[in-house]
Amino acid sequence: MFKKEYWNLKALHQKKLHYQAEIDRVKQLPPDYQQVFQQISDYLMANYGGFDGFDLMDAQVNLIDLFSEAAAQQTPVAEFIGPDIAAFAHDWGESMNVPNWTENYQQKKQAKINQRINKKLGGK
Repeated sequence: MFKKEYWNLKALHQKKLHYQAEIDRVKQLPPDYQQVFQQISDYLMANYGGFDGFDLMDAQVNLIDLFSEAAAQQTPVAEFIGPDIAAFAHDWGESMNVPNWTENYQQKKQAKINQRINKKLGGK
């Protein structure tokens, strides 16, 4: 099922068009919101995402909605997200249930190291 859905090029094209329209909404935000959105997006792309990246697209669209609401209420972006943009981005990725591939990679790497050491020490 996944394979058939993934290779539906028409549906993929529609998703990309929808995503681009949503990203264009960022240009309507105040400049400070635009800068913070870009920083959070960069953080998410460097640390999060599944196989195809569509989960990241959904997280970004939800973030645009949230930023649009905060900007409409004239809340300063620094007040809205707090002093630590990376912490906000990390919490956002976790709240959106986007796989954190860097943490998964580290966990797998640690498990392999532990397995090798245990094997050399006579364990399982």
